[in-house]
Amino acid sequence: MAKGVEKVAKEEELQANIWKLIWYNGIFSVFSSIAQLGLFDTYLFILAGNSNTAVGWAESISGLSQIALAFPAGILSDTVSRSKILTWCAILSVLAVAVSIAGISLDSFPVIYLSLLLFGTYTALQNTASNALYTDSIPPGERAKWLSRVSIVNQLGYGAGPFFSLFLLAYFGNEWKLSILHFVLIIGFLGMIPANFFLFNLKDAQHEEQGTEGSGYYSNLKYARMVPWLICSLDVITAVGAGMTVKFFPLFFKEDYGLSPGQIQLLFAVYGLSFGFFTWLCEKAAAQMGRVMAGLLFSSAGVICLFLLAYLRWLPAVLFVFVIRGALANS
Repeated sequence: MAKGVEKVAKEEELQANIWKLIWYNGIFSVFSSIAQLGLFDTYLFILAGNSNTAVGWAESISGLSQIALAFPAGILSDTVSRSKILTWCAILSVLAVAVSIAGISLDSFPVIYLSLLLFGTYTALQNTASNALYTDSIPPGERAKWLSRVSIVNQLGYGAGPFFSLFLLAYFGNEWKLSILHFVLIIGFLGMIPANFFLFNLKDAQHEEQGTEGSGYYSNLKYARMVPWLICSLDVITAVGAGMTVKFFPLFFKEDYGLSPGQIQLLFAVYGLSFGFFTWLCEKAAAQMGRVMAGLLFSSAGVICLFLLAYLRWLPAVLFVFVIRGALANS
């Protein structure tokens, strides 16, 4: 539990935390998928004169800022009120959105890179504090259920956002023009602000040290302390790999197959919505073989699909494997 929490929150307040953070994840994922997935990297590519370098710099700034702040954010989350950190994040989001809109409106790489640095800071702080507060607010014995729910809501949001983008592109024009991309991206960034309203007035929760999930036989094993480090290391490796491959898929589909903005958004809509279904499948598999084996099975299958994409050329097969790979990797 973070220091400085003077009283234990009531059960109703903890339940309110859960629903506020679910609403936050749902709304934020919708608009962040519009602003930061698919079209954003392609916008940078076009702005840089069809150069991948700008996209690489953008991903590097965003990723490195999150890595640099990961440990400080974790320490801060354990020593400062988590609800206070999330209030700071809500305020920081307004600044990050304002700088992002300015950078896009001016087509200025320095301003855009600054906005990515701000969003990297925001993401590192928000993810750490909100995940900890959400988990601590869940009643003992119900953690798996509520973590699954917020994951599915988050994934469905990332599928719904591109569908919304389709209507925007139908209105503004379905072409790879900076003027058109400006409108869609700016609307996406503006939509992030209402989502952050749910980060206000949260209540700090007492962390259950002896909850049902942590009291079993495996919590007493000699090497149990290594599990978080192993998972963290795997997440870092996966993130690095994704930054070198998955982030460039929109450019790949645009340049090699000539897909329009609307077609790419439709692809990412199906891509995002498939996450929820495969998360449900993974849960069913986990009930039969255990979480570790199910996670290993689905992740390994996703890696195999990634290798297949290097050899496939027929567009329908490429699109199918692309969607399945994403669903397996994110389930």
